Amino acid sequence: MEIILCIAYLVLFYFLFSRSNFINESRIKTSTLYLFFIVKIIAGILLMLYFKHHYGGGDMFAYFEDAKIIHGAAKENIINYLKLLTGIDGDNPELKPYYAKMINKDVSFDRNIQFVNTSIIRWNALIMLFSFQHFYVHIIFMCGLSFIGLLGFYRVFSTNVTGIKKSLLQICVFLTPSLLMWSSAILKETILIFGMGILTYSIQRLSTSFSVKNFIIAILSFAVILFTKKFIALIVIVPLIIFYCINRFNFKKPVLVFCAAYLTTICLGWVLTSIVAKEMPSEMIIEQQQKSVRQAEGGMYLYGNGHVFIIPNGREGMVTPIVPESLYRINPGSTYKLLTIGNFRHESLVENSPLDTNTYNYYAHISNANHVLTLPMVNESLMSIVKAIPYSLFNAIFYPAFTQADNIPTTLVAVENLFILIFIILCCCFATITKENITLVVLCGTISISLLILFGLTTPVTGTLVRYKSIVFPFLLSAAVLLIDENKLNKKLPFLKQ
Repeated sequence: MEIILCIAYLVLFYFLFSRSNFINESRIKTSTLYLFFIVKIIAGILLMLYFKHHYGGGDMFAYFEDAKIIHGAAKENIINYLKLLTGIDGDNPELKPYYAKMINKDVSFDRNIQFVNTSIIRWNALIMLFSFQHFYVHIIFMCGLSFIGLLGFYRVFSTNVTGIKKSLLQICVFLTPSLLMWSSAILKETILIFGMGILTYSIQRLSTSFSVKNFIIAILSFAVILFTKKFIALIVIVPLIIFYCINRFNFKKPVLVFCAAYLTTICLGWVLTSIVAKEMPSEMIIEQQQKSVRQAEGGMYLYGNGHVFIIPNGREGMVTPIVPESLYRINPGSTYKLLTIGNFRHESLVENSPLDTNTYNYYAHISNANHVLTLPMVNESLMSIVKAIPYSLFNAIFYPAFTQADNIPTTLVAVENLFILIFIILCCCFATITKENITLVVLCGTISISLLILFGLTTPVTGTLVRYKSIVFPFLLSAAVLLIDENKLNKKLPFLKQ
């Protein structure tokens, strides 16, 4: 049944590719596009098999299994199913039995301890209406979504591109290894690529001529990003709005206007967030840093009496199981990290009292990460974040490095990193700034640098950093290609004319 469904949906996608104006106007042959799409599906399957073999499934399978629970709720109670699927009234006590079954389960403190990936789980639950719970069908659907997003990027950046630049752009958008792999999986990056590509395309169309259709598409695609990753949505939408205004109103000095508007927006956003949310944006970054570092270090998580107790990995002997994987007692004299539920920004190292005979609930046992970077830790001042920018950019750009390459996947990513850096440098060597490309280049550069700073500040695990960086490549590599002066390139490398 699964094979039949996969073949049927592949035929359906080919039919859509051949009939869709959005795809036909890309100036790429349907056969070439379909080849790119098949390569994406193969990449998604290979990544899935790698996760299954090395991690016993990993995140993709966890999201899929949790989506089955939401899908199964439709047979029991359609109202509860809709609540689980949409998140509306998601805290209703009637939903607790469903949450309790989930791998990414929700308890009173979990949003500050472990990411609860509700958006990707809901996407999978929605796809199950058409996949009948067959995993490979989900890979085809997710590849289809991200492919549409990548095509949106290509449509925007290929407007005035011809010759060798057109070929380079196709390779950068559709075949960059990390982007190809991570946007073909059942992960958030796939949804983000879909949302960002369509949002960029619709904003670019709106900047030339307004239409209700493109406006609605822009709102919906922004909503997709917002419900998947709020920080990413905010980082992407501000430069795109500035880009829209510059193109729409034909400012004479686009670079100056762009930079001034972007810096002004950051300052206003900082002040407004402090007033409305009653917390500094830097405090949110600090909280995210601490969560990421705790996840990287791993440990056994227990909770009770208003606190979370983190037992370091390798020291599980500090606790006595009362009911294994349910209730534990911390042994007298044991040292652990203590967090107060509701205030996770402050942790303390505590030695357990001999008088403590309480039992605590088991939450999770998280393995420590293999490759961990030192984050540039910040405090509540804006200046500390500014000082941390160079360090965070260095981490995001140069890692994983060959110094960490102790296995084949890490080595391959390090090689890709090196090739990307060389490619960008070469593009800059043959660069010419023109009126036609300057605004797009500044847009892509702004989004790329902003995302890299965020990831470098908050992502200590290099494997996770590789995943996150993949969504930067459509902007970063396209900007590099747009800079190329084809006349300079042909003079230095005449064989490329062939």
